[in-house]
Formats: sequence, C-alpha cells, structure tokens
Amino acid sequence: MSVRATPRLSQTWWAAAATAVAGIVVLAAVVPGDAPSDDGPGIVAAPAPVVAPVSAASATPTPPLLKPPAPPPVADAVAATADVFVGQWVDAAGQRLTVTQTLPDRYTLTLTTGDATESYDGVLRDGRVHFVRGIDGDWLQARAANRRCLYLGTGDLFCRPS
Repeated sequence: MSVRATPRLSQTWWAAAATAVAGIVVLAAVVPGDAPSDDGPGIVAAPAPVVAPVSAASATPTPPLLKPPAPPPVADAVAATADVFVGQWVDAAGQRLTVTQTLPDRYTLTLTTGDATESYDGVLRDGRVHFVRGIDGDWLQARAANRRCLYLGTGDLFCRPS
C-alpha cells in the first residue's frame, strides 16, 4: 500500500503570488494626479454626468400604446346591470350560452354547440361583458327592444328559452 503525500506549493510560487499582490496594492494606492510620470499624464477619472432632477409633478404621463377595446356598434344594444347577463340563452341555430357570475364584475361564458363546449372569462365594463374569443375581443350586450335577448359580438342574437 502506498501513501501519497499532499502536494505542497513551492517557495517560488509563493514568492510570485506575493509579488502580484504587492503590485495590485500599489496600483490601488495611486491617486489620479498624485505624482507625475515620465511616460505621460497620470490616471484621470472621468467626470460624473450632470443630471437635472425631475419632479413628479412636472412629468407628463405617457399615453397608452393601445386604447381599451370598445363594444361594436349594434344599433339596438344598450348598457345593462350586472344581473341581466346571468342565466341560460339560446340562439336560432340551437347554440346554448350559459353566463355565470364569479365576482361582482367577472363572468364565465360557456358556449355549447352540439358536443363542443367553449368557455371564456368576461369582465363587466360600461354595462357590457367583454371577453376574448380566439385572438379578438368580443362583447355580450343587452338588447333594447327585447330584454329577454342578448347580442353576442356584432349581431348573434341569444334569447332566454321559453
């Protein structure tokens, strides 16, 4: 069985390390403009940039890049109270729309067509429910002429079942 000795650093290595550390300490101690040198100007620190303070009152707000979505223009659509939208709705083709209120201004819309079911989260805004279907925003709006019907999008009419 052999015993291996722990490698030791040589005296030459320690001497080189001490010289390097001493050089770093000397460089750190040089202050700009302390001593002139024969090989040109000394180390000069860059001046700090001057920045004028800006008060919060004088700053103008940046306008938003996108405007909030607006409901589509449907001649017979009106703003409605939150409870108008809740319930079951059916269109002429037999699609079913179920609207449930999850929070005072939040809704879940479930659209059922045959075996397919799609669910969306909606937000009540300006008397209309806004939700995102696909990549576009869509709206659920009350109908002025018949309070038992809603417009989905730009004209799909859903009414309460008889």
